[in-house]
Amino acid sequence: MRTEDLYSLKTGSAEHIFPQYLDHLDSALRDFCDRHWPCEYSLRGAVPPHLQAHLNSLHFHHNMRVSAVLYRCVNVRCGHGSKGHQLRDGRVFAVGSYDSEFSFENYHEEFRKKVYLRLDYLLKLLSDRLKKGEAPATAAARIHRDDGLSMFYEEHTKKEARAFQSHSVCFCCLFEPPEHALPCGHVLCTPCVRSHGRPKSKNLFEIHECPLEINTPGRCLSVTLYVKPEAAGLRVLTLDGYFVFLTLWILGACLCTDSIIGVEFAALSNSKFFV
Repeated sequence: MRTEDLYSLKTGSAEHIFPQYLDHLDSALRDFCDRHWPCEYSLRGAVPPHLQAHLNSLHFHHNMRVSAVLYRCVNVRCGHGSKGHQLRDGRVFAVGSYDSEFSFENYHEEFRKKVYLRLDYLLKLLSDRLKKGEAPATAAARIHRDDGLSMFYEEHTKKEARAFQSHSVCFCCLFEPPEHALPCGHVLCTPCVRSHGRPKSKNLFEIHECPLEINTPGRCLSVTLYVKPEAAGLRVLTLDGYFVFLTLWILGACLCTDSIIGVEFAALSNSKFFV
């Protein structure tokens, strides 16, 4: 849940809020089961003949017995089809369809229950902070950082935490496109900069630490970011094709003149002129 969502729902209760998210929760769980959870079919025992030559080329420990080798299918539900059970290198070690005890049908009720309990817990935290006089937007941002993001990054080292980078989605909220790069390499969207930054002016925000590295030692240095005004449109500087052609033609003429009469043009003698 985004900081803005938690803030906007501060006056509601879990009983009234939760039904609004049921369709989204079911869709997310179904997508995870179909596209990300691998087949659980595994094989322990004799090695199939068509894999024996491949295994003979590998260096196994001399105490390892062939019967202890475990093969597990890596195909997900939507990509399994009739291909059979495959290893990571594409080799088929057994025939059969997708097999897994973990599925949407078996888990969606428990998934809903856990999400509901988590939502109720976060709303109680927000209510307690508001009673202490904390600003609603600030309270929601800190809860999202300390009780949401920290669960995913608390066990990672500094190097591992900085491996979570994306230029297509903000990893802080998973909703908006990233626009503002931090010294650590993570890129945040504008709403997250506004939520986790300290305003210095209307469009300037200072971030003292990356919200994705809250529990990581040696966090990033402070940085001041400029946020585009809401009423400002996108500005793109372009050159019309005709003027580009004309400019290149003039430069070509100058180069020809230089080679014929030996006149050196200052602009052309500067190597930085050309890109």
